[in-house]
Amino acid sequence: MQDTLVRLYRSPPTLHEGVALRTWLFRVTLNLTRDAQRREARTPRSVPLDGVATRSATVAPEAPSRIATEERARWIAEAMGHISPAAREVLALRYEGDLEYKEIADVLGCSVGTVGSRLHRALRDLGDALSRILPHEEAT
Repeated sequence: MQDTLVRLYRSPPTLHEGVALRTWLFRVTLNLTRDAQRREARTPRSVPLDGVATRSATVAPEAPSRIATEERARWIAEAMGHISPAAREVLALRYEGDLEYKEIADVLGCSVGTVGSRLHRALRDLGDALSRILPHEEAT
């Protein structure tokens, strides 16, 4: 987000007719995110595991509904890792960015109809990924 704001400060957008500042900001943010993901893919990563068991063992007891919500969020996050980057982008713009189809089309540089079909495919792929990772109860 900071890089997006720096871009805005250094070179304010020359907006085309009908393109809102919000759309421009999402487009810049999306491009910066793609660039960062490409850089990260080229850099090997290691994850420190020191204290992981300790932290999870010391979590304070919480209300069951909050735990269930957090568990669902973890499943969705894991499933998002199993779908294509393009599917993640369109889902993030719609459900996290709360953009309308027209705004998403402007950000991605495609038609509104294409946004609809991409969202449909992305939701289908997300559902498939969830069905593969969700724990299944054994029949009794």
